[in-house]
Amino acid sequence: MTVLVAVRTSTAVVFAADSKLTTQGFVGFDPNGDPLFVPQTYDNAVKLGFDASRTLIAAVTGNASMGEMNVIDYLSQAQGVFGTDLEQDEYIQRLILSMGKMRFDYWTNLQLASARWPFTAVLIATTSAQTSQPRVWRVSFAEDRCEVDPILPFPSVWLDGSYNDAFCLLYGRRPDAIEQLRIELNLTEQTMEQALQGGHVITPLNRLNVGAMPIQDAMDLAGFLARVQIEMDRFLPGAPLCGGPVDLVVLQGTPYRVIREFPGKSLEHPKSHGLA
Repeated sequence: MTVLVAVRTSTAVVFAADSKLTTQGFVGFDPNGDPLFVPQTYDNAVKLGFDASRTLIAAVTGNASMGEMNVIDYLSQAQGVFGTDLEQDEYIQRLILSMGKMRFDYWTNLQLASARWPFTAVLIATTSAQTSQPRVWRVSFAEDRCEVDPILPFPSVWLDGSYNDAFCLLYGRRPDAIEQLRIELNLTEQTMEQALQGGHVITPLNRLNVGAMPIQDAMDLAGFLARVQIEMDRFLPGAPLCGGPVDLVVLQGTPYRVIREFPGKSLEHPKSHGLA
């Protein structure tokens, strides 16, 4: 799993992600015909990136591959030129459709039922071709479906992947604990949400003035929230879902669009790890 943090200010978007990669390699079927997956973890995954024309940034959680190719590797080869938001929308739509097709073809060729296809979520951010304001979407691939939802319409923070402890820090409550309380009280999701939003306690998230936050501070906040989740995973029982260095990528909309990457790790000779 992954912890993804997106911070949107009035003019920029920052993505932060950990580096632990957990894969489920498909190795065949058991005697009952059920698919067999073998888990494998790596510590130096790249979950953030941008396209070749440097018009958008992206982050991935869940299964990082659309079949044979990693999501970030695929997007790093894409190029788009546009002068309007409509052309920009069409470019991003083509990217999403092509990723969905790769995914569909791969798992269909393996003759695996769509209910068993692994889940993938991709965050995509760019700036308006006409106003330079940030635009952010969440693309989720589940079974044989794809859903695209605009997120962060105004400056705020978005968490994705494995984020319970970072969420607790921002909202003052763990989502899994609240869900269990809702069930115990026999409340609908809507009623529970209204009760939580109707209180007089202002959450830490709502006390943040993210819109006016300078880029460096937005980067510090994104990195901090990612590290909170990583450290809690480290100390809690069970295999950690997140870990490794935190990578960041920044999309700045003014005075012109520019993308900057800040990797938390670098490629090193194996000798530096005592492996050669």
